[in-house]
Formats: sequence, structure tokens, C-alpha cells
Amino acid sequence: MSAASRYAYLHTRVSLFAGRLLPGNILSQMMDQSLEEQLQTLAPFDLRVPMTDHALDEKALEQALITQLVGEAQRLARPLTGSGREMIAYWVRRLEMANLKTILRAMVAGQPAVDIRGDLLDLGPMAALPVDSLIHAEDTAELLRRLEHSVYADMARQARGIYEEQRELFAVEAALDREYFTGLSKRANGLPDEDGRDLRRLTGVFIDQMNLVWLLRYRHVYGMEPAHAYYLLVPAGQYLDSKVLLSLVQLNGVEEVVQQLPTALGRLMTGVTTIPEVETVMRRETARVARRVLDYTTFNLARPCAYLLLREWQLWQIQGALKGAQLHLDPALMRRAARMEPDTAAPARDGARGD
Repeated sequence: MSAASRYAYLHTRVSLFAGRLLPGNILSQMMDQSLEEQLQTLAPFDLRVPMTDHALDEKALEQALITQLVGEAQRLARPLTGSGREMIAYWVRRLEMANLKTILRAMVAGQPAVDIRGDLLDLGPMAALPVDSLIHAEDTAELLRRLEHSVYADMARQARGIYEEQRELFAVEAALDREYFTGLSKRANGLPDEDGRDLRRLTGVFIDQMNLVWLLRYRHVYGMEPAHAYYLLVPAGQYLDSKVLLSLVQLNGVEEVVQQLPTALGRLMTGVTTIPEVETVMRRETARVARRVLDYTTFNLARPCAYLLLREWQLWQIQGALKGAQLHLDPALMRRAARMEPDTAAPARDGARGD
């Protein structure tokens, strides 16, 4: 069966969902609007914003956005079988990592199980975390052992080894992040070229984004030794392979790392001197690649993943804009916090840089 036959319904569904992405100019305008004006702006996009007594219900808003995103992921996964459906489920699993980290942090802080549950987001039918078992574990080591009896088994085994050696929550979280993206790369690489070529490109750039920011923070914020920082990276990016990462991790500052990046990334970093600037540039590049996959490829698994990534980032930008308006924050501050990208809801213009 051809890719066109296997992914015909999926292709149509993704194209329809793509219309839900807000143009970048509308997101930018929202940063200058009052809460009431923002609600009017969002009205045509069928996005429910929970309000209580004319005020934003922030906890309910976060859950509403997660429910929206997970519901769309479910509908995209529905026509798929086998590795395709598992790929979408694994993509969504990154959202559930936030719940896992919440449980870990709450356990270290001695928070009661009933309170932990109230802090978790509900991923509905796509949830895979054994919450009841985890929140009743005696300690972090026991929690990680219980996690080994779930779909998170590979991550849990690696994280437990790190915890038993270092007894640091930060190291456990870093190991979980590394293992998640390692799993993402393995799944993309395990697909045949017809299914996986565009997905490998998208995941590769996404991993580059995460790796570069992690590398800079580990080395130049947390002061890790090069070997330790390198161990927590994922040698599976589009441009930052193991050899490049091993070289970059030896360098002595943000600007030196930026200067030694491969040409494809280095040319994006003109004038960049800080980690937040690097993160903004890399996220913009990931969004650009995702948008090109969404607009210019057909009948493949990369398109739903590209949509879900862009949709997720836009929903969090919308959440930030709404919360900022309620708190009457400065629009410039809100834009910096949102790391505003260019218009990721419009096709690339003529003359856009090729890949």
C-alpha cells in the first residue's frame, strides 16, 4: 500500500487542523490587548477560555489547553496503526513528563499524595503514567522502581541508575529528558525512508534545540564538568552529532560555543551572546522546519508531529498572553517570555532559506 493510501485520511485531518494555528501577527497583537479584547480575538478560533467572575481561571485554563491538544492528538492517531499510532502516542508522552517531574519534586518535598494529584494535568485516554502507584511510593528510589513496570520502563531504569549514584533530583530529571529524546530519535530512525525521512529531519532539529540549550546550561550555568554534561546530551541531532557535541562541551563560554557551531546553525546566531537568545533562535528554527513540513510535505508521519509541536507552542503563548493581560504586565516583557516566533501559521515566503 502506498503512503498516499495509508495516510490519506491523516493528511486531510492535519490540513484541517492546521487552520487552527493563529497567524503570528494575531499572537503579537494579543500581547498589546486587554483580557476582554483577547477573548474577542480568540472567539473565531473555537478555543475555550475558562473564566470565573470575569477573571481568568488559570488552573482550569492550563487543563483546557492540554485537553484541546490531547484531543487533537487522539483524532490524528485514530486512523493509524502499529508504529504510526505508537509514534503519535510517544510524541504526546512528552507532555506527561511534566506530571512525572511534578510527582518527583512533590515526593522530595514531602507533599501528601492527595495534594500531588491535584497538581497533575489530565491527559485523558492518552495518559500512560501509573499515577496511583507512583504517588504512594515510599521514596524516590521506590517510585522509579515502580515506573519500570510501565511504558516508561527504559527511562526509569536509566534514571534509577543515575539516582542511586548521585541522589540528586536534578540528575534524575536530566536523565529522563535525555532518555525521552533518545527514544524519539530511535522511533524516527526505525521507520522506513518513505515514512520517516521528514520526521527524522524534524526530530533532529528539535533535538539540536534541546541539546544546545542543555549543553550551555549544564556547562555555563550549573558548572558541570565536560564529561558529565556530554553524558546528559542526545547524540542524535540534525547538525549536532556526537563528535560536534564532544567538541562544543569542551569550550569555555556561550559566545565561544556559538562561534564554533556548524555553519547551518552558526549563521542563525549573528549577535547572539546569551542562553535565552540561543534558545529563542533555536526554537524559531525548529518552528520554521515544522512549518515547512506542515506546508510542503504530504502523506507522512512528520506532518501530525509538526502540527502538534506548533499547536503546543502556540497554546502556551496564548496562555502566557492571557495571564499577562490579567496581571497587566508590560507587553514587551510578555513577548520576551513567550519567545515570539515569526509568522509560523503562514507558508514560507518566496526566497525563504532552503534546507
